[in-house]
Amino acid sequence: MIRLKLLPPLTRIVGEKEIVVGLPRGPLRLVLEEALARYRAAWAELDEAVRLVAVTEAAEGALRRAVEVGHEDPLSLVGSRVQAAVMRRAWIEALRRIQTALGEIENELQRPLGPEPRIPSVGTSNPRE
Repeated sequence: MIRLKLLPPLTRIVGEKEIVVGLPRGPLRLVLEEALARYRAAWAELDEAVRLVAVTEAAEGALRRAVEVGHEDPLSLVGSRVQAAVMRRAWIEALRRIQTALGEIENELQRPLGPEPRIPSVGTSNPRE
């Protein structure tokens, strides 16, 4: 049994949900566990990115105040803004990884458990003749 609880930015999109899946088949279970591990790792990455964004934004604010009173060079503020932009990019990338991992889980849950259906062969003759 795998429990998957959606966490905050995604709960705003899809609502508060917990998905519980009983998995009798081994390969499906393995694929879902791997996708779930990627999902959890992406959340850890997002937590770290959020922390780094907060730290860089606080440092940027302190540096901005120092530039305003003349204690720092305005060029150092540009470097701080670039660093904050890089941290925001990492945050966006972590969100993308979460959405990708969640999509992989959804794809596996919606895939049929049995063999793929056979598509009937199409004859070369015209059925109207």
